[in-house]
Amino acid sequence: MEFRCIGASVPHLGAVSLTPTWIQTLIMIILIPLPLFFSSTVYGVGGLTGKSDGDHNSAFELIFVCFVAWVVIGMIWTFCSSFIVVLYPLWESRVAIGQIAGGIVKVGVPHVAPL
Repeated sequence: MEFRCIGASVPHLGAVSLTPTWIQTLIMIILIPLPLFFSSTVYGVGGLTGKSDGDHNSAFELIFVCFVAWVVIGMIWTFCSSFIVVLYPLWESRVAIGQIAGGIVKVGVPHVAPL
């Protein structure tokens, strides 16, 4: 895959962008949920409280820890991505936002004459 950037060919950008995408897909869709799916644990009325009957306690605890880790990693991922997508661009453009706000306050809202 080849990407073009301001008239210049940058062939390595395809690998740079696709490699982390495939790694994240592998981790989030295959490596984390499939062990939960293929476990022999049947979740009862207690749900994911860690209380299981009989000899399945160690397997259940492992699956429970994996599930909790999956949820925590998902929450961390959500907060980090919201920071990167929302707050970081605002911080980077703070000077321009200040100039625009200063211009609005200084000039005021223009009055539009009726037709």
